[in-house]
Amino acid sequence: MPYAHPESYLPRISRLRIRFSCRYCCLAELRVESTCMAISSAVASAIICQAPQLSKKVFVVGYPLDDVYFRAVDPVDRKKIILFVGRIAREKGIELLIKALRYLEQSVSTDLSGWKVRIVGPHEIRKGGDGVEYLRELRGLAESLKCDCEFAGAIFDEHVLITEYRRAMVFVYPSLADTGEAFGLAPLEAMATGCAVVVSNLDCFDDFIDDGVNGLKFDHRSSNPEVSLALTLRRLIVEPDMMKRIVTNGTQITRRFQARLRARSSAKRRNYLRRCSSSAIRLMMYIFVQSIQ
Repeated sequence: MPYAHPESYLPRISRLRIRFSCRYCCLAELRVESTCMAISSAVASAIICQAPQLSKKVFVVGYPLDDVYFRAVDPVDRKKIILFVGRIAREKGIELLIKALRYLEQSVSTDLSGWKVRIVGPHEIRKGGDGVEYLRELRGLAESLKCDCEFAGAIFDEHVLITEYRRAMVFVYPSLADTGEAFGLAPLEAMATGCAVVVSNLDCFDDFIDDGVNGLKFDHRSSNPEVSLALTLRRLIVEPDMMKRIVTNGTQITRRFQARLRARSSAKRRNYLRRCSSSAIRLMMYIFVQSIQ
């Protein structure tokens, strides 16, 4: 999926220059340009940094969530599951998650009895993973844990994936991809379905996670990121009131990303841009008339 793309709803006038020569050999030039839609504020900032002239033409649209994530369901019997959903790749920080859990068990003496770690995602290289050898490395690392760690494989059925989210208490997304994460859809989906979410301190998560309010962040850039993640996880495990508060706030904030609300906002923006385009065309016609008089 592209990080940004030209606004396809505008009239197909990407860069229109109209020059009119008048009796005084004056030149009038007007440009009507498309806007640029970014999936997150982090991407928008990157675009503006590379192309400052687009600063007033970049709009953040966010990622729309299907209404199925917000449908009322019977009370969910959540288990003590720490869930990860994503590609089994080094940049996703799964190794960091396992080391953080081991630190909790061995160095902080945190009782993880009854807890289970569930890793969902593809490991195949053709599907974006780092291959079977990396999967074996992770399995070997997970053998040192006292709690169960299960690698469930990929789940592409949306309804089955939502069931995974609704079974888990905690969702962890320890991505290390400073330049690879455009938005972070999985944490948003987990929040919408009632998980307490822990993420790394990437800028792309700032659009929907307020640290300590509706989610928790850890410093993945520190000298000991596994310790930072471990201590952040421990707060959720030993403070049930915090977990409850974060879940409540998280489900509320994600409603801003409902597909129908995002579509309504985009429609308003398109109508505004169309009006701007119409005004620009009228201005060009006025300049033309003045130039031939």
